[in-house]
Amino acid sequence: MTLPISFNALAIEQPGAAVSLIKKTIESLGKDEVLVRVDYASINKMDPMMAHRNLYQLPAPYVLGFDFSGEVVQAGSEGGFKAGDPVFGNAAMGGCFAEYLVVKKDRVLPRGGVPAKEASTFGIAFLTAYESLVITGDIMRHRGETIYIAGAAGGVGHFAVQIAKLHGLKVIGSAGKAASLELLRRLQVDRVVDYSRQEVVARS
Repeated sequence: MTLPISFNALAIEQPGAAVSLIKKTIESLGKDEVLVRVDYASINKMDPMMAHRNLYQLPAPYVLGFDFSGEVVQAGSEGGFKAGDPVFGNAAMGGCFAEYLVVKKDRVLPRGGVPAKEASTFGIAFLTAYESLVITGDIMRHRGETIYIAGAAGGVGHFAVQIAKLHGLKVIGSAGKAASLELLRRLQVDRVVDYSRQEVVARS
């Protein structure tokens, strides 16, 4: 693909306004950047917050979406990727609710065998769980111990459950909806607590 290119994006003209379809253009690519055709982009809690209040002070109109999966179209000289590579990642300043995205190479990872739809959810939620448990919590030192994960069926929570199980911990997980409780059972949570009916501390 030859730059510049024009493409469609879902943008916010000003905080609080409805989402609108706009045309954007990518003129060039930095040596440490990757141009990705976006296949999927997930919605995080911060997206509606950013729609109502432009916390990052992005220039209007601004495009939301912070997690994506797709295919590399072009890479800069230091990109480390080639056209056609299936990838996923996280865009620090949004921009994923669009047909194409330019992102720094250090925010892109090979997708491997992970389905594209699922991979688009890995950015913020997975990294939050990973950093909390593995990096900050040093979970590898606690194999065989028990961990309680509140909201265990949520975006961050269900990743935290899987990380804890992979590292040999017993997991107590709480949720309040039938579908969420069923998800925890499928994830083989050792003790599932329905906080809408049960007292968590007593059940733990």
